Amino acid sequence: MKHKLSPDAFVQMSFQFAYYRLIGTVGSAYESAMTKKFYRGRTECMRSTINEALPMLKSFTDSSATAMEQITALRTACTAHTNKVKLAKQGEGVDRHLYGLFNLAKQQQKRLAGYRLPEIFEDVAYARLRYDFMSTSNCGGYALASFGFGPVVPDGFGIGYILKDKCMHFHITNYDKERTKKFGMLLERSLMEMGELIKNGSPIRATTHDGDAKSKI
Repeated sequence: MKHKLSPDAFVQMSFQFAYYRLIGTVGSAYESAMTKKFYRGRTECMRSTINEALPMLKSFTDSSATAMEQITALRTACTAHTNKVKLAKQGEGVDRHLYGLFNLAKQQQKRLAGYRLPEIFEDVAYARLRYDFMSTSNCGGYALASFGFGPVVPDGFGIGYILKDKCMHFHITNYDKERTKKFGMLLERSLMEMGELIKNGSPIRATTHDGDAKSKI
């Protein structure tokens, strides 16, 4: 908060950065957003792979980008992320609504001969949206030291994290142990470099394809 950036947004952008360095591209990412202000509210999905993230990632891997250009891109991405989280918490998200309609349509398909799913659910864009390369959740409870869960797709990552005043805890899972270690290493490097960028104005000089490329979609 000292630098007027949401800690959660900053960390979510570091996930995007680490994944971009590992794979060389972006992929759909899921972040849970609490809807507890509503009666029986549970969660909505916030998509942290936002439009503003890609220019940020490109600036981080552009050897000619200045520190100011990178800081501006990072702040723009973090602000956009924070605003979208607020909308999701207020019930203005679309994922749960679409997923509910998708399941209703699947039930109709079982009951009615010749019933076709609505076009949106057969579109490749919807399939890509729901293929969560990174499934993430922030648990702010101080009673916990750590928590975690598995990936939700075969080549994805499950990332549980806790942000505290003076430390951060991450629990990273993947079905490939070496890939898990590689992502963890890139995440630590990304957080350190982003911190140096904000605190000291040190430009980031990163490269993509620091790891393998096993993505299916």
